[in-house]
Amino acid sequence: MTNVEPGHALTLYIWPHSWNLPSFDVDSLACVLYLQIYFSNDYELVESTDPDLSSACVLPFLRHGNEEIVTTRGIVKYLENLRKRSNDQEREKLNRAKMTAWESYANIHLKDVVNSVLYADPDNYREGIHAILSTKLPIPTRYYLSRRLREQVRESLEPAGLWTSRADEDDDAPKRPFDKVKTIVDDKVKIFDEAFTKEKLLDKAREIFDVLNPLLGHASFFFESKEPSSLDCQIASCVLILENAKLPKNPLHTLLHDSYPHILEHAQRTMSLAFPQLSSDQQGNSAPKVSTLPHANVVVQIGRAMRRVAQSIL
Repeated sequence: MTNVEPGHALTLYIWPHSWNLPSFDVDSLACVLYLQIYFSNDYELVESTDPDLSSACVLPFLRHGNEEIVTTRGIVKYLENLRKRSNDQEREKLNRAKMTAWESYANIHLKDVVNSVLYADPDNYREGIHAILSTKLPIPTRYYLSRRLREQVRESLEPAGLWTSRADEDDDAPKRPFDKVKTIVDDKVKIFDEAFTKEKLLDKAREIFDVLNPLLGHASFFFESKEPSSLDCQIASCVLILENAKLPKNPLHTLLHDSYPHILEHAQRTMSLAFPQLSSDQQGNSAPKVSTLPHANVVVQIGRAMRRVAQSIL
């Protein structure tokens, strides 16, 4: 565990908890796991649904004194530097470039697969992310923030071929008088499209896990490390969400249990190391202090938008 200098507390702002996990968001969960393992007594979690709190308009982000750090990679790299300043021993004798390459692989490919499950399927999105945010957001924010978040995810999923035409369906949209009535043919097309999309997702997931599986082998952590690295936290966050998310359609849950038990055990091991109190009675890292930040009202949001526009002009 690393100690932070007094008066310079670490504060991590994340998307809210859900599904018995500290956050429903892959990036937020990865940062929480790393912080909890190595800075368990020296940080505070702030649950928020307002990405505009940060200068980059994203969650998660880290504040330490006057510094603000965004993106998962930026946050973890900053924390790694703090650890090296407080501990002369190197965390692991690994090639940094090699580790960075694998982190990039997980961040791009594995994260896209998870987000495809969460956002691309309309039923999963409606009963998952949209339902979670709808209970936590005030009016009128609840009507547009979840869509804004989904559109951001779409930008990365479309080039990867993980966003389908059915993902654009909106079953909750009001029906208009001259809308085409769905026929049996339409229903059959939908069934075939769902089957094709499912197989495509499974093939992509198998491709990724087939690469990661031998990298882990039967070791406790990747690269046979004695303790989890940022790569372990990143992969574990993706697997934990696939394992715990309460969704109507999640073929990757079964895939993990049937074909990649060691990767699933690795994610559970990482979670137990960070939060042993959730899985057993053993003593370990103390739970972080968690607070909830209310979403800014409409007037404040408009003020932020105007300030950013003015700054961009100047």
